[in-house]
Amino acid sequence: MGNLKGAFAYIIFWCASLVLSWLQDVLLEIGRSFWIIVNKLYEVATQGYNVIVRYAGEPAGFLFVAVAFILIPFFFLTMMISRWQAGLESFQAALAKLFMRLTATFILTFVILYVLSQA
Repeated sequence: MGNLKGAFAYIIFWCASLVLSWLQDVLLEIGRSFWIIVNKLYEVATQGYNVIVRYAGEPAGFLFVAVAFILIPFFFLTMMISRWQAGLESFQAALAKLFMRLTATFILTFVILYVLSQA
């Protein structure tokens, strides 16, 4: 009976190590994807700032970066949290709407920057 318990313990330990290895791979991939997104957002913010500074001056560039990359995402985040806490939506639905709104905002920002850079 002792050998059987040892075998089960070994199997459980082996399965746990596989799960932890898989979890580590998933978390590393999420971190890598997050870093790519942050890097692209930084590039877009820098490009947008440079385009707007060229046409409208430095204060307008700061205003663009503040609104497009700080205030709008913060507003959407607070709206998501308030709707979730009020019980109007589940956390998953509120989070999905947050990502949908942020994606639409960043796509619109890309379009505006592309149009401005072609002018």
